[in-house]
Amino acid sequence: MSLTTCEMRWLFDGPLPGAVERWLQSGGDTTAPTSREDRYLTLPGVVDMGIKQREGRVDIKGRLAVLGFHAIAPEIEGVAERWCKWTYDAAIADRLGCFQGDVIVVGKSRVQRYFLLDSDGRTQRTVQRDPTQRGFSLELTRIRLAGGEHWSLGVEAAPDDPDLLANLLHALGEVLRGFPVTLPRERSMSYPAWLARL
Repeated sequence: MSLTTCEMRWLFDGPLPGAVERWLQSGGDTTAPTSREDRYLTLPGVVDMGIKQREGRVDIKGRLAVLGFHAIAPEIEGVAERWCKWTYDAAIADRLGCFQGDVIVVGKSRVQRYFLLDSDGRTQRTVQRDPTQRGFSLELTRIRLAGGEHWSLGVEAAPDDPDLLANLLHALGEVLRGFPVTLPRERSMSYPAWLARL
């Protein structure tokens, strides 16, 4: 099964600021925190593909296009990218033996907020995310690596269509209003690009 999404993400070093956590929780309708461990296959120098093992399955994610840098609001600017993800059961990884070598183990604890997205960029909160309905998730993640703590704010929108990016950018201007820290373009990148820097 494959899924094509429009995404933006910011990744930071250090612990998650309390002000950011309070900002997300103050909006209500967040999911309960979930924790997991992802095992990323080490792909030196590769920033447009990620292969990870998670909870009995394998996700292969490839970047289809870079959609440019966008100023969303004052002090919030990021790169939008189009990605496609294929999901397989763990037997595929076992047969290939690809997770027996070098991997990066990433512990994650995240909360999410979900939105439906109208064709004019208006949003409506929803308690569950259905990828067949036009909408997006806002995801705040604590990240643990052997080298220390990190955190991420991510946006993932689907299903992809010609107007999705424009509508998403319009919506994010409202959704991220009052975000308590700067989200600069130099911290905007995908997980594969971030892992390639480590």
